[in-house]
Amino acid sequence: MKITTPKLLISGCGRSGTKYIAELLKSFGVNASHEVPDPKFDVVIDWHLISYNKFYDTPMIHQVRNPLDTISSATKIYKVSWEIISEKIPIKKSDSILLKSMKYYYYWNKLAEEKSLYTYRIENIENEIEKILKLIDIKEYDKSIIESISKETNSRKHTDYSWDALKKVDLSLTNKIIELGKSYGYEIKN
Repeated sequence: MKITTPKLLISGCGRSGTKYIAELLKSFGVNASHEVPDPKFDVVIDWHLISYNKFYDTPMIHQVRNPLDTISSATKIYKVSWEIISEKIPIKKSDSILLKSMKYYYYWNKLAEEKSLYTYRIENIENEIEKILKLIDIKEYDKSIIESISKETNSRKHTDYSWDALKKVDLSLTNKIIELGKSYGYEIKN
């Protein structure tokens, strides 16, 4: 019996555009899944991948989104997800939802970095898609497809938090998030 595994894994924080990249890859004809960790897919995109080693031989890349956008959106993560997240990173039940989201961005992305070949910014997908497609042996594609997929895929209404709001919650953690964001290439004005 032949054992199959995906060709590529993509992970990072939930609310970092994982649903968007899944839809984009599908539009290129890739057999991709979003939060369905099944070896029948060529590409599995799932924030949960950080919390287990189901496909330990499959290369993983790490997707990030602007820190403030991700943290603000993460405040709408479902309760059951927080239970999974808190098993891997230092989140307390008593933490505010904003503090949980801040810790999630920082610590989850640090875990993802450790397991990944490289990190890319979803906002820079036009320049990254060729590299991603090459990892799964797709050499020819229509780059104009990128514009046909809504960047609002899976968006949820949320409060947009500022750096000042984060600093009021935890100044030290905010500074770590700022430095992490800068290391990913984000221009952060705080």
